[in-house]
Amino acid sequence: MTLRFLFCAFLALTLPALSARPNILVILTDDHRFDAMGFLGHPFLETPNLDRLAAEGVHFKNAYVTTSLCSPSRASILTGLYAHNHRVVDNYNPVDQSLTFFPELL
Repeated sequence: MTLRFLFCAFLALTLPALSARPNILVILTDDHRFDAMGFLGHPFLETPNLDRLAAEGVHFKNAYVTTSLCSPSRASILTGLYAHNHRVVDNYNPVDQSLTFFPELL
């Protein structure tokens, strides 16, 4: 085997992995208190799936929103912009089609 063949084989094996899109999963729960999960010691709520995700993944203890409405808050998470910049200000009007959400860039 030549060095050139080994180099080409190396590139053939590593380039697909380098160009692959990242595998990111964002789970956003809605309308519950900060402590409404079993793994946080709630006295009667059972959330086995969230408990497992927290045990095997990441739990952000201090999370804040810039807007307490669903659509504007989600638009901020997905764009990285404040509501006055992305202009999603309520839960009833359609989103501006020119708005870019970060998953589109991945």
